[in-house]
Amino acid sequence: MVAIPDPKAAVLQRLRALQAKGLSLQMIANQLNAEGVPTLSSTGRWQKGTIGNLLAQAGNRPHARRAKSAGAVHGKLDLREGCCDTT
Repeated sequence: MVAIPDPKAAVLQRLRALQAKGLSLQMIANQLNAEGVPTLSSTGRWQKGTIGNLLAQAGNRPHARRAKSAGAVHGKLDLREGCCDTT
């Protein structure tokens, strides 16, 4: 029996690879759109929110927390890698 490739798994693999290179969600969306990579629904264009949601569902998005520094803008998110380590 021939295995049918899972399009979502292939996209996630690509998203993880681009994220590992340090690309932001917007940069990943721009690159996929520039390359003509179809979205999972095969309609529209890649958006940073969609990419963030896919990575979050797969457990690959850095944990976001509210910034608490005195100079932080109200509601700004801190998305640094390891931002919530308590060790």
